[in-house]
Amino acid sequence: MLINLAFIKATNGLFYFALDYIQALEATTSAILVRTPALAAAVQRRFPAVSVRVAGPWQAARMVWAASRRGEMVFTPSSHPIPWCDRQMVVLHDSFPFDGAKGRVKATLFFLALRSSQAAAGYINISDARAFLQCGGLPLERLVSSPNWMAPPAQAPLHGPLIVSERPVIGLFGTDSPKKNYDLLFAAVAAHVSPRAPSSRAAFRLYGQSNVYASRIMAAFPQLDIAITDSSTVDLDAFVRSVDFVAAAATREGFGRPMALALASGVPAWIVDAPVFREFYGQAATFHADPAALGAAIALLSPGIALPRPAFALPEAATRDFNQCIAWLTARDTYRP
Repeated sequence: MLINLAFIKATNGLFYFALDYIQALEATTSAILVRTPALAAAVQRRFPAVSVRVAGPWQAARMVWAASRRGEMVFTPSSHPIPWCDRQMVVLHDSFPFDGAKGRVKATLFFLALRSSQAAAGYINISDARAFLQCGGLPLERLVSSPNWMAPPAQAPLHGPLIVSERPVIGLFGTDSPKKNYDLLFAAVAAHVSPRAPSSRAAFRLYGQSNVYASRIMAAFPQLDIAITDSSTVDLDAFVRSVDFVAAAATREGFGRPMALALASGVPAWIVDAPVFREFYGQAATFHADPAALGAAIALLSPGIALPRPAFALPEAATRDFNQCIAWLTARDTYRP
C-alpha cells in the first residue's frame, strides 16, 4: 500500500490523523510520500522500517498512478484525489476548504477528480464531511467511514472538580487557519477587559506552530496573554495536563482529536455548539452558542468556582468504523512485489 501525505504541509491534525492510520497499515505499507524533509524525518522516526520519500504534488501524482496500475492501493488522508486513478481513497475532514469563491473552484476540481475514476472518499464525521460528499453527488457505495482513532491518555484521567484560579490557563488547539475563529473569541474576551486593569486575567496557550495567522492574532490583541506552545516539541498529553481547561471557537472542525484527548484526560472543555462537536462529544463538553458567547464566558469566569471534570470515551461506533476502514483498505491492496 502506498500512503500519500504529499499534500500535507505541516504537523497539523491531518498529519496526526495519518500517523494513526499508518500505524494500523504499517505491515502492508510499501512507501510513504511526504511534502518536506522535516515531515519525512518526523514520519521516519515513528516508522523506521518503512520507506519514506519526499515528493512534490506532481511527483506524487506520478507515483500514485504507477501504484494504482500495478494493483497497489493508495491511501491519501487528505482531500486530494489524483484524477483517473481508481485504486485510491482520499479522506475529507471538513468542508471548510470549499467555502467562498476559491472554495467553489476547489470543490469543482475535487469532484471532477473523483468522478474521473472509481476512487473512494472517506469521511470522518456524518454531520459535515459525509453530508458534503453526498451533496456533491457521490453515491453511498463509494463512501467509507474513516473516523479518527484516539489513543488513551498517557495518565489516568483527572478527578475532582477544577477550582478556577486567579489566573486560569486556557488551552486552544491549532494555529493553522481562520476557521479557528480566534479573532471572534479574543475580541469578545478583550471587550470585557477593564481600562483600569488593561490585561485579561486568563492566559491563552495555542497548541501549534508559529505562522503568519497566529502572529497576526497575537498582534491584534496585545491586552491579552496569548502565547504558542510548540506542538513539535511538546507532546499533546503534556500540553493538556499543563492547562486548567481547554476551549474551541471553531464551528467547522472535522473531529477535534486534541479536544477528545483533553476530555478523556478529565480536562474540562468549553466549546462552540456545532453539529460535529455534538456528534462526538455529546454532554461531555460545555457548549456555548457562538465564539462571542464563549469569549464572554471566559472573560467573566470567577476565581474559586468549581468546574466539573468530564467523563468521556471515544464512541464505540468510531472505533468500529476505524477498524472496518483498515480492513477495507487492506482488502483492496492486491499488489504483491
